Amino acid sequence: SVGFRLDKDTINHRLIDYSGKDKTRTFGEYSGKIWKKQKLSFKQPIYITEAVLDSLSLIQGAGVQSVSCLSSVHIPKEFYQSLPEHAQIVLAFDNDRAGGGSNIKTSELLNRA
Repeated sequence: SVGFRLDKDTINHRLIDYSGKDKTRTFGEYSGKIWKKQKLSFKQPIYITEAVLDSLSLIQGAGVQSVSCLSSVHIPKEFYQSLPEHAQIVLAFDNDRAGGGSNIKTSELLNRA
C-alpha cells in the first residue's frame, strides 16, 4: 500500500495491484476530511477526486490544483461548507455508478450552500 497523510493523526492507505472493492484503508478519523497537497488558491478551479492517486495525477499531469475526498461514499461536508462562495469546483469522480452517485450528492450539497 501507499499511505497519504491527511493530518497528524490520520493516514489514508491505497492498496496497489488490487482490483476488488475497498481499495483504501484509513487509520484515524477521516469523517469530513480531505487530502490536499498544498494550500488551496480560490482564484483557480479546485478539482475534486475520489482517490488521492487521481488528485496526484491531475496535479502532475494537468498542472491543476486537486483534492481527494478519499472515496465515492465519503462526502466531506465540513470541507465543502468551508469553501468561499466564489470557489470554482470541478467534480472529477470516476466514471462508474459510485462516481455518478457521488457527483449527484456533491452537486446537491454544493448547490444548497
